[in-house]
Amino acid sequence: MAQIIPLKGEEVSGESAVMTQGAYPCADEQEFVRKVHKWWGEADKHSCENIKAEQDDHAFALGHQWTAVDIEELQKTKRVPLVINKVLPTLQVVSGHERSNRMRVRYLPVEQGDVAGAEKWTEVARIVQEQGDIDYIKSEAFFDQIKGGRGFLHLYYDTTFNPAGEIRGDKVSPWELRIDPTSRKADLSDARYVIRAKEVSLEEMLVLWPEKGEDLLGAGGRALSVSENGNISDKDSDYDSLVARAYKRGPNTWQLLEAWYWQVEKVGEYSAMNPQTGEWEPILSKEAIQALLGVDPEIQWREEVRYERKYYQGFVVGPLLLENGPSPYEWKGFPYVPFLGIWDDEDSRYLGITHAMRDPQMEVNKRRSQVLHILNQSAKSGWYGPEGAFQDRVQWEDDSPKAGAILEYKVNPVSPDGGKPQQILPQPLPGAFVELEKLAAVDLRDVSGVNIELMGLSTKDTPGVVTGQRQKQALTILQCHFDGLKRATKLLGRMLLSMMQQYYEGRVFQIIGKQGTEEMAQLGGEMMIGRYDLVAEESPYSPTQRMETGMKLQAIVQMALQAHMPVPPDVLDYMDLPLSLTNKWKQMIATQMEQAEKNPLERVKQYVDIDRLFPLLTPMEQGQVLQAMGIQPDAKGRMIQAAGMVPPPPGMGQQQGQGQQPPASGNSGSAGRMPPGMVMQ
Repeated sequence: MAQIIPLKGEEVSGESAVMTQGAYPCADEQEFVRKVHKWWGEADKHSCENIKAEQDDHAFALGHQWTAVDIEELQKTKRVPLVINKVLPTLQVVSGHERSNRMRVRYLPVEQGDVAGAEKWTEVARIVQEQGDIDYIKSEAFFDQIKGGRGFLHLYYDTTFNPAGEIRGDKVSPWELRIDPTSRKADLSDARYVIRAKEVSLEEMLVLWPEKGEDLLGAGGRALSVSENGNISDKDSDYDSLVARAYKRGPNTWQLLEAWYWQVEKVGEYSAMNPQTGEWEPILSKEAIQALLGVDPEIQWREEVRYERKYYQGFVVGPLLLENGPSPYEWKGFPYVPFLGIWDDEDSRYLGITHAMRDPQMEVNKRRSQVLHILNQSAKSGWYGPEGAFQDRVQWEDDSPKAGAILEYKVNPVSPDGGKPQQILPQPLPGAFVELEKLAAVDLRDVSGVNIELMGLSTKDTPGVVTGQRQKQALTILQCHFDGLKRATKLLGRMLLSMMQQYYEGRVFQIIGKQGTEEMAQLGGEMMIGRYDLVAEESPYSPTQRMETGMKLQAIVQMALQAHMPVPPDVLDYMDLPLSLTNKWKQMIATQMEQAEKNPLERVKQYVDIDRLFPLLTPMEQGQVLQAMGIQPDAKGRMIQAAGMVPPPPGMGQQQGQGQQPPASGNSGSAGRMPPGMVMQ
């Protein structure tokens, strides 16, 4: 049974402190709980300011661009805090480009025997990502990256809705995570721990940990809390004071800390010498060695000791330990994929596109608010006149701006104009406002790197080639953000392969083969233990990739056809055609190639119009063509009939024996055609 520990406690020191460096196994539950909260505290103290800046960037991108102080000051002067949000459309353009040209993972074989397995894993990974909505989650994490500088995807194995289990992904809010402050690598491989805080209800915890129900129900809200508001970002130097700040009375939820960490452990590797080959072969365990010695006591074996990381997962709520044990995954790392923007050494944080657009965007908002204020003043600029000239000053103040208002004033017989009130002429709108508006539009494009061509707003008279070049220039400026996406995609591919090899053995997937045919692929055998490299690339089915590659291939394919050169069926993958049509077309090509293998004459016809051109070739050239067909000519240049070839039609041999010559031109007709397998001399 878990223990409820005191809210305050002494620091762990001495031998126990050494044991908790890796945190597992701990001397007791209290020790581990204190360790997790201390990790959370030190990571929160290091990152709380940066997380606040990320939250501000996210809110700014979504239109919350005036601070509470600014809004209060504007309302005092009766000004409207206008928001002309140009940041969000800019971010949506970049995100839309990523969604239209999603990167995919393609696995590459490390050894020659893994070629077929690599092709199958590539297709299976595509299917798994579609089934688990991982592509959409990845796009959402990338959107977080360009908004605030960081995005995270959590990859996990879930059995909630599918008893057999499936690999799924979730987007994790960047401020839910606290990462080891000493970590500097983009893939988190140098982080000692990653802790995620989630708000969960008591019912959820009872479902996940029914064996802890007595502790959870007995603890209650007060036993798990010392704070009414559940503030987790307190800068209290005593990290142990954060142990019990878990309960929030408003929504009646607890803050659950999910801690992933690792420690270095000694691992023994066993091997034994094969008496038949004399080579050392790996043995799984020491028990297996004992079994071999029982069969052959003279067998040679050895143990090699090495140290490696072992990953663990723990769950803590307040002072209560719910679970702590080895990671359920064979993946040597944390199950989080970071999407990172541009690193800022000054502030020690990652930046998105929003950060650079804040000042130009606020200039637009303030100028528009000022223009609106000037226009409002123009509509109600006020009146002046001699003292006592206004019959009803309140009526003049309220009704003068209204259309059709009738206002009375007192006539002054002494005054030349009778004491008629005069309207105060408003100041005209400064011309600099118009120029500043033009400059602001250029500034927003310059600082973000997103030009009008990438936004699809170029004029209709701009040539398409020029538009394409300018779009490439914009993507070059944004390449640092897309590099973060590519790096995350590669890490996701490695993690996905590890989970598929761990959980999907024996499963059958319907994949599309290289020839466009549908195949049933069963996962197992060498595929589950093979090692594969990978690359992250744009899918050939993305519109941009198909358009660019299709334009390049158009001229190449035309020249190949004119030269009677074969065109590989993979060219169809890069044409702007429906996938179903492409697959059917590739299947037809595969069928024709199979028929050509059975009939060598058909294979040669891919290169030469043999009916018309073969008789015009020299004997040496005819011999080369025959050899390509698998037919060996004799020393005189005449053909030696190959096994399996169709014999010449009746009568053609007599024509050959009578010494008739082929026609000099390529006229069609039965007399001028060369029978299959014959050489006309």
